[in-house]
Amino acid sequence: MKFPFTASIAGLTVFALCEVTSGTSPTHEPLTQFESLGSSSYRLDWNGAYGWTYFVQVSGDLSSWSYCPEMFYGENHKPLELTTTNSRVFFRLSYVDEPTTDPENDDYDGDGIPNLFEIEELGTDPLDGTSNGGDSEPDGLSDGWEIYHFGAITAYDGTDDPDGDGISNADELAGGTDPNSYDAPPTNHLKLVVHSQLR
Repeated sequence: MKFPFTASIAGLTVFALCEVTSGTSPTHEPLTQFESLGSSSYRLDWNGAYGWTYFVQVSGDLSSWSYCPEMFYGENHKPLELTTTNSRVFFRLSYVDEPTTDPENDDYDGDGIPNLFEIEELGTDPLDGTSNGGDSEPDGLSDGWEIYHFGAITAYDGTDDPDGDGISNADELAGGTDPNSYDAPPTNHLKLVVHSQLR
């Protein structure tokens, strides 16, 4: 569900689009406020909801979008303040209404990269599992996942096992486990059942 809104502040045209990216439709439309702070600086705020996580994207042309390098939480989040020299600025406000105790380290899109690392370090979309940087080598591992776990895309490939647990990096990625932490290999137990019949 999307909620468009526009505002004009001291010659700056602002357009924003709020979008529910996960969970249920909101019971209310997010009310957004823009305030001029002088000298091409502005404050964006909205009425948050308890347990929700918010992400803001900014664009000057509606085709190139960048995530603000921070996340916002719940009802009492801090407003976003920004300075721009553009005559137009556009915002997209996305939110997830699934309560969590650690939204920064959670992985809303399931790509194996924590939300905050995606927006601060990679500039990828924490709500789209296909935006994790591709696989430029190609070695079977997404570039974003490699940077998060190994610090570089050339350190290991999909067949390597740096933690020595017998699980390849490709399988660690698929299973959502940490390739730098030994995971005990699954144990297969054979259960022998004997049926006897008295005659």
